Parts: sequence; structure tokens; C-alpha cells
Amino acid sequence: MRKLQRYSVNVSQFWFDKLKAKGDVQEIHSGIYALVSPALYHNEFGLLLEGEPMAAEQTIW
Repeated sequence: MRKLQRYSVNVSQFWFDKLKAKGDVQEIHSGIYALVSPALYHNEFGLLLEGEPMAAEQTIW
């Protein structure tokens, strides 16, 4: 598990539920999920929850 930490991200329950419902994440071990939709990952920006990089003002609540 420790080796996987650099590859993990936290997402809110809202986004997790959306990703799971669409089949974009799959459980690979009990309680551990992996992104299976390569279109939702950008090498520079990371996880793309909206399908494209978010503007800075969209990340502030």
C-alpha cells in the first residue's frame, strides 16, 4: 500500500459515486479503486473530473 500512495488521489464522495456509476473506476482490492478510463487522466493535470482540465476558479469552494 505504501508504494501506491504516490499514485493515489482523494476525491469527494460525490465525484466517487459519479465515477463508479459510469464505470470509470473499478474495485481492484477490497476498498481500493482504480481509474479505468484513460480519457479522465492527463499527464500534466492528473485526474480530470469534468473530462478536461479545470480552471483555477473552479477548484475553490
